[in-house]
Amino acid sequence: MPRTRFIPITPETLTWAIRESGWHREELVERLGVTSEVLRSWEDGTAQPNLTQFRTIANTLKRPAALFLLPEPPSLLGPIVEFRHPPDVGRAALVPDELTKLRTTTRLQRTASWISRELRHDAVRLPHVRIASDSEQAAGAARIVLAIDVAEQAAWKSSSLAFAAWRTATHRLGVLVFCLPLGRDACRGFSVWDDQAPVIVVNTWWNVEARIFTLFHEYGHLLTRTNSACIRSAAQLRLDGGDLAERWCERFAAALLLPWGPVEQFLTRQMGWQPGRMLRTLDELRTLARRFRVSLRAAALRLIEKEVATWDLYGAIPEWSDQKPAAGGGGGRPRLAIREDEWGARATSLFIAALDEGLMSRADVLSHLDVADTDLDTMARFPSSS
Repeated sequence: MPRTRFIPITPETLTWAIRESGWHREELVERLGVTSEVLRSWEDGTAQPNLTQFRTIANTLKRPAALFLLPEPPSLLGPIVEFRHPPDVGRAALVPDELTKLRTTTRLQRTASWISRELRHDAVRLPHVRIASDSEQAAGAARIVLAIDVAEQAAWKSSSLAFAAWRTATHRLGVLVFCLPLGRDACRGFSVWDDQAPVIVVNTWWNVEARIFTLFHEYGHLLTRTNSACIRSAAQLRLDGGDLAERWCERFAAALLLPWGPVEQFLTRQMGWQPGRMLRTLDELRTLARRFRVSLRAAALRLIEKEVATWDLYGAIPEWSDQKPAAGGGGGRPRLAIREDEWGARATSLFIAALDEGLMSRADVLSHLDVADTDLDTMARFPSSS
């Protein structure tokens, strides 16, 4: 009968990985299929997991198996990202799936930043804006830098084209914009500053209009250098105190997407609005949102900020308004298309350049982008435009 093989994991590394994972111990032992006593014995070094248990640990904690054999926990610290949420969310920390996506994102970011330096690219020159500054002025300055005027915005035929154009404009400034499936209950987005490769992550569970608002909400966090993971924040605007950074980014994003001069002109000429009249109906809100390719919530926040609507209008927006339409049938999208959408043109072009210049091996690029070998050739010939 074959002998059971036990794996000599490093107890301190296991404890570190558990702490970094976000799992509560009760949930973790259930996933691992062991008792709390067994898990404690692995952590204090009085016992070792067998091979099957070892693989389950690595898979559950989303870490390379080799990490648990290191003599000590890795010294490389992840970014300090503040979880920003209204009081009614019911949790005060990121959950394991969010932490996993954050680790994946920052791994790509660190490598992209290194590639950018090796290629002698200039540092990203986004201004550093204080939260105490005027969000309206910051939004106006940001639109100039993004180089998209209101006429171009109004000419977009769909919200998908709008998001693609905003994303491309953000890429031109050196920002990596990742679009990842985080899920309904996860953060709508998060942002991590780096002077060579700042990153914004947008949760694709929500519809395109909601993603556009998330993109510029997180862009606001980059400008203020407030690394953040944001779950839902409009309620913060209604608080006397609350999270000042979150409130600033909400106002900034709404002002950027809905510059008041053109909005006021549209309200007056196309909707018969007159100064002093409040907008109260969802139909009016939808008309404005469609014109500027924004979500109902973004439009409502802008009107409230300008005292043209009240929070009653915001409260009338259906809960499902930001949700993505149900998908139809079909065989699913190719893996290459999914990865190109997830990582975007800025990131993929950096990795292809690293391969072309001999900075990275083909195997390393494949590992970072998580694509098949033949897909990499396609990406090299036809870089993503998103």
